[in-house]
Amino acid sequence: METRWQRRPLLARSALSAWVGALAACSSNGVTRSRVPPPASSVRARAPRPAEIIAASKAPTPEPVAAVAALALEVRAWQFDAVAPQRATAISGTSDRDVWFASEQALYHYDGQSVELVDANVCNPYQVDQQKFDVYGMYVDTKTVILYGAVPTTRESDSGFVRERATRPRTGGNWHCEREGPSFTAFALGSCGKSFWQLSYLYDGILRYGQYPLQGPPVNSAISTAFWRSCSGPVWISVGLDEHNPTTEVWEHNGRTWHSIGSPPDHVKALYGVISGTLWAVGVRNWTNTTVAGTGDSLLRYEKGAWYRKEVPAGFSAESILGVNSERIWFFGRHQATRLTQSGFDQRPLTFDEVGARWVSPSGSVWLSCSLGVGRLLE
Repeated sequence: METRWQRRPLLARSALSAWVGALAACSSNGVTRSRVPPPASSVRARAPRPAEIIAASKAPTPEPVAAVAALALEVRAWQFDAVAPQRATAISGTSDRDVWFASEQALYHYDGQSVELVDANVCNPYQVDQQKFDVYGMYVDTKTVILYGAVPTTRESDSGFVRERATRPRTGGNWHCEREGPSFTAFALGSCGKSFWQLSYLYDGILRYGQYPLQGPPVNSAISTAFWRSCSGPVWISVGLDEHNPTTEVWEHNGRTWHSIGSPPDHVKALYGVISGTLWAVGVRNWTNTTVAGTGDSLLRYEKGAWYRKEVPAGFSAESILGVNSERIWFFGRHQATRLTQSGFDQRPLTFDEVGARWVSPSGSVWLSCSLGVGRLLE
């Protein structure tokens, strides 16, 4: 079964520039300005009266000018090249023309031109609601597709779910479905190749599929605010002292032991790092226990053994971090995305409000899921 979704072509820049120019050439009443100025003798110079200045300051913005301003914002926004209308819980692939994504318990494939439904009910051929497979992460190479997630269970020894991994040749065939538990609710996922880790609750440690759990840092709190696993080795967890205290402490695991790297100036909402000793974090300046789900408004950096706030553009907001590499990092907020490179910040609005699953292709393209579907972020 093949599902095709027609993409709308982007507006040509030349046509857009011409339209903006035409609007800018119009006066506030829509009449084209005369190219020939009136004779100087016919114009009597007079200083404006105070009442006229006040009235002019309160006058509404002329419609053509407002249209140009709105269009300028639209042109400045990041463009989203949607390839499918579904919202995905996981995205992966081998290139921009070989993208796989999971939506609920269905698996789809995009080949650069169209989207195909690969399997509507992964590991649930009889479509039993109690066996619905919620996919958290996935891995794809030239031979294999691996999905990782959880399925419901009625066993009292588990907390409602058990972890499941589904493996299948990408050319077809039956799924090999393996389960181990418990799963709890996935607070955060760290996927590196065929290895899947997830953090649910700090007192359970980090659940590692096919391995024993990795015990969390030696703290008296069970509240974790952020988790990041670098495929280069380190793992970081931000721990809240208690549910009423804005202070968080960040711990790093170097493959052998946990050690604290201190408390950042702000409450930590998201983490990203590549190598030990350097870390990015999104912070919330005025955090309270009623703003747990709020948007971060500060950018924090850890290096050379110390935390500090990094100066950001006005209006910066973020809820998650996506690293392309150590020199190109994305910060996603509601209706906004900020890209940080060696050249500085590039902050622009988004045409959607929230970012879900994300994936960076080998070429560096950012693929994501949002209210508009699955697609690629463009300039």
